[in-house]
Amino acid sequence: MVGNLKAGQHAGMMGSFNLLRFDGDPDIHYSESYDCGHMTANPQVIKERSVGYARLQAESLSTRASAELIARVMEERYGKHPEPAERAVA
Repeated sequence: MVGNLKAGQHAGMMGSFNLLRFDGDPDIHYSESYDCGHMTANPQVIKERSVGYARLQAESLSTRASAELIARVMEERYGKHPEPAERAVA
Protein backbone atom coordinates (compact mmCIF):
# COMPACT_ATOMS: atom_id res chain seq x y z
CA MET A 1 0.00 0.00 0.00
CA VAL A 2 1.35 3.46 -0.90
CA GLY A 3 2.38 5.59 2.10
CA ASN A 4 -0.43 8.15 1.92
CA LEU A 5 -3.11 5.45 2.21
CA LYS A 6 -1.62 4.26 5.50
CA ALA A 7 -1.66 7.73 7.06
CA GLY A 8 -5.41 7.89 7.60
CA GLN A 9 -7.21 11.16 8.24
CA HIS A 10 -5.12 14.27 8.78
CA ALA A 11 -5.52 18.04 9.01
CA GLY A 12 -4.70 18.52 5.32
CA MET A 13 -7.76 16.64 4.12
CA MET A 14 -9.87 19.80 4.25
CA GLY A 15 -7.89 21.11 1.29
CA SER A 16 -5.24 23.71 0.78
CA PHE A 17 -5.22 27.00 2.62
CA ASN A 18 -3.03 30.00 3.29
CA LEU A 19 -2.39 31.65 6.63
CA LEU A 20 -1.23 35.20 6.10
CA ARG A 21 0.47 36.90 9.03
CA PHE A 22 1.06 40.65 9.22
CA ASP A 23 2.85 42.87 11.72
CA GLY A 24 0.28 45.24 13.20
CA ASP A 25 -2.66 43.85 11.21
CA PRO A 26 -4.96 40.87 11.81
CA ASP A 27 -3.95 37.45 10.51
CA ILE A 28 -5.93 36.23 7.49
CA HIS A 29 -7.03 32.73 6.52
CA TYR A 30 -7.64 32.11 2.80
CA SER A 31 -9.03 28.97 1.21
CA GLU A 32 -10.58 28.06 -2.15
CA SER A 33 -13.29 25.73 -3.29
CA TYR A 34 -13.95 24.75 -6.90
CA ASP A 35 -15.96 27.90 -7.60
CA CYS A 36 -14.75 30.63 -5.24
CA GLY A 37 -12.22 31.75 -2.65
CA HIS A 38 -12.93 32.67 0.96
CA MET A 39 -10.95 35.01 3.18
CA THR A 40 -11.50 35.65 6.88
CA ALA A 41 -9.81 37.33 9.82
CA ASN A 42 -12.05 35.52 12.33
CA PRO A 43 -9.75 34.78 15.31
CA GLN A 44 -11.40 31.41 15.98
CA VAL A 45 -10.83 30.26 12.38
CA ILE A 46 -7.22 31.52 12.51
CA LYS A 47 -6.65 29.59 15.75
CA GLU A 48 -8.19 26.36 14.41
CA ARG A 49 -6.26 26.49 11.13
CA SER A 50 -3.02 27.37 12.91
CA VAL A 51 -3.39 24.29 15.12
CA GLY A 52 -4.17 22.20 12.01
CA TYR A 53 -1.06 23.52 10.29
CA ALA A 54 1.07 22.72 13.35
CA ARG A 55 -0.31 19.16 13.29
CA LEU A 56 0.59 18.81 9.61
CA GLN A 57 4.12 19.96 10.35
CA ALA A 58 4.44 17.56 13.28
CA GLU A 59 3.20 14.57 11.24
CA SER A 60 5.07 15.27 8.01
CA LEU A 61 8.09 13.30 6.86
CA SER A 62 11.53 14.82 6.89
CA THR A 63 12.94 16.11 3.61
CA ARG A 64 15.10 13.01 3.26
CA ALA A 65 12.27 10.59 4.13
CA SER A 66 9.98 12.39 1.64
CA ALA A 67 12.56 12.05 -1.14
CA GLU A 68 13.06 8.36 -0.33
CA LEU A 69 9.28 7.75 -0.38
CA ILE A 70 8.91 9.52 -3.72
CA ALA A 71 11.82 7.57 -5.22
CA ARG A 72 10.44 4.26 -3.94
CA VAL A 73 6.93 4.93 -5.29
CA MET A 74 8.30 6.07 -8.65
CA GLU A 75 10.41 2.91 -8.91
CA GLU A 76 7.47 0.68 -7.89
CA ARG A 77 5.16 2.29 -10.44
CA TYR A 78 7.49 2.97 -13.34
CA GLY A 79 10.54 0.76 -12.79
CA LYS A 80 14.13 1.82 -12.42
CA HIS A 81 15.24 4.52 -14.83
CA PRO A 82 18.86 5.47 -15.40
CA GLU A 83 20.27 8.39 -13.46
CA PRO A 84 20.83 11.54 -15.59
CA ALA A 85 24.58 10.76 -15.90
CA GLU A 86 23.75 7.24 -17.16
CA ARG A 87 21.36 8.39 -19.91
CA ALA A 88 22.45 8.22 -23.51
CA VAL A 89 22.89 11.56 -25.23
CA ALA A 90 20.74 11.99 -28.32
